Amino acid sequence: MHKIIPNSLSFRLTAVAAAFSLAALALTGIILASLFKGYIERSFDARLEVYLTSLIASTENGENDTLVVGEIVGEPRFNIPLSGWYWRISLKQKPAELIASSRSLFASNFNMSELNLQSVGEDGLRRSYITGPDQEPLRSIERYIQLAQGGTVYSFVVAGNAMEMSSNVEEFNGILILALSMLGVGLVLATFLQVRLGLRPLYKIEKALAEIRSGNSRSLSGSYPKELQPLATELNALISSN
Repeated sequence: MHKIIPNSLSFRLTAVAAAFSLAALALTGIILASLFKGYIERSFDARLEVYLTSLIASTENGENDTLVVGEIVGEPRFNIPLSGWYWRISLKQKPAELIASSRSLFASNFNMSELNLQSVGEDGLRRSYITGPDQEPLRSIERYIQLAQGGTVYSFVVAGNAMEMSSNVEEFNGILILALSMLGVGLVLATFLQVRLGLRPLYKIEKALAEIRSGNSRSLSGSYPKELQPLATELNALISSN
């Protein structure tokens, strides 16, 4: 049984192939994790946009330039205090001045300065990660709306608990790491077996030469792969001439 030692051809072939395979798997894992995180974030933003649209649609001007806000359909957590899901309406010129908010804010607020650091996208939305009233991470979107022509411009903000995204990403990453680790181990074992199988004819030549040296054989016998057959033929010619 031939052992793989650091200075052997088997070790070099196995190490190079294993290193390349593991590096490729690591790069694949990073790319897949990044793509999945982006997908989860876009899906979360789309969900927030639905709630924002519902909030804007349910808001109208009341008497004495007041706002009348209806219920947002589809998310009961806007009514649960400090649930991690919030909406708020403020003046564009005075974002810190609260006009209306969800019951979940419970006389609290979140840091609008973090949101205002972000630029407005091509779709008119400002997206950001901000800190909630209970110090939880939030994903938020904001849109400026003028309910009446020439009227006041309001800032509509809807925010959701970003931990929901984090938990999904962490779960996916855990499964991805496990799957790629198992695949990596399988590739390393396959490489080892491939190298052993590929070098077996060389071990056969080594054993045959030992038989010749001990006097138990006069030439290399048997068939060899196409790449090694010329070597076996030359060795037999050399033995015959000596």
